[in-house]
Amino acid sequence: MAAGSMKPIIFLAYANERDSRVAYLRNLPEEARRIQEALKRVSSAGPCEVVERRNATLKDILDVFQDLDKRNRVAIFHYAGHANGYELLLESETNQSEATQLLASNAAGLAATLGQQTGIQLVFLNGCATQQQAQGLLDAQVASVIATSRFDATFREGLRSLLSSPGSGQIIGHDLISGGQTP
Repeated sequence: MAAGSMKPIIFLAYANERDSRVAYLRNLPEEARRIQEALKRVSSAGPCEVVERRNATLKDILDVFQDLDKRNRVAIFHYAGHANGYELLLESETNQSEATQLLASNAAGLAATLGQQTGIQLVFLNGCATQQQAQGLLDAQVASVIATSRFDATFREGLRSLLSSPGSGQIIGHDLISGGQTP
């Protein structure tokens, strides 16, 4: 394995529904751009690798965690998009009757997958009502979790909260971000 492939990974995944059943998260593309811009310096300086999946499907996310070159190197996993207390609402791999159908990623399965990753240090779930999922992630031995009560594009607030809250094994923020749109 090459030396560059040993860098820790920051994995960013975004999913957004584009049909009439669920509100389109208009701030999600801007959040992705801001995070990508902020992380350019980190990845270009060399201490870590950034992996990004927009319009993420369950397969996209699992492929990163199961890839032999990336497995156990994901240190930070950030998801932004629709969610509830029990699942991340990801995009479908197939174009069915409407533009994109929701695909649910069960929280217990996600927690088990992330709990098996030896390098995972932080999971940030930026979606509606993800606090319930946070406890499952902590129970699966994820060191730190940030969960939001609704999607909001103010990533910097979450990061500031994380940096001002030392220690691990905590759910950071009950309603970490306010003033955002409700999916």
